[in-house]
Amino acid sequence: MGNDVMVKARLKGLEVVIEDCQEFVSFLVDRGYGRLEDSRLILSSVEALYLASEGKIEVCDEDASTLTVDQLLSKLLPYDPDVWIKYLVYRDLRSRGYVVKEGIGLGCDFRVYRKGGYGKEAAKYLIFMLPEGRSYRLSELEDIASKSKRLGKDLILAIIDRRGDIVYYSLNLIPSRFKADKEVEEEL
Repeated sequence: MGNDVMVKARLKGLEVVIEDCQEFVSFLVDRGYGRLEDSRLILSSVEALYLASEGKIEVCDEDASTLTVDQLLSKLLPYDPDVWIKYLVYRDLRSRGYVVKEGIGLGCDFRVYRKGGYGKEAAKYLIFMLPEGRSYRLSELEDIASKSKRLGKDLILAIIDRRGDIVYYSLNLIPSRFKADKEVEEEL
């Protein structure tokens, strides 16, 4: 598929659907975009924002009016107030050559496949976003890290500052000595 391809897609709530152009649908599926349902490709909100911003799809609303990326974002925000932050992380990871899919629960935002691993192996990384200005309990991060470890995944924290810059940190389990110190502190 050439770079000049622009396919029509339709916004339905938080998802964007591509029903025509099976060749383009196959092209996207092979590269880790969306999920197939019958012959339709269902894109997540961040996938749609990314493909629209890259000029690969043209998203229309229920009235068949073409939406700009800003208009699409405005329509998605009521459903997911974090969609812009998710898009920033998604775009950054895609630009680095990773295949990125929505999280699998556990409080994680994304699953990320090793470069060249999509379709051949399970996702290696789980991404947990930490936007600047929000507080999280250490026990929440510890719980997510523990579940990630049990699944054989590496947990990556994506720290997003107010300007949209992203820094990634790998999070391992918190040492048991720290847990013991915390329990003693709680007893005092």
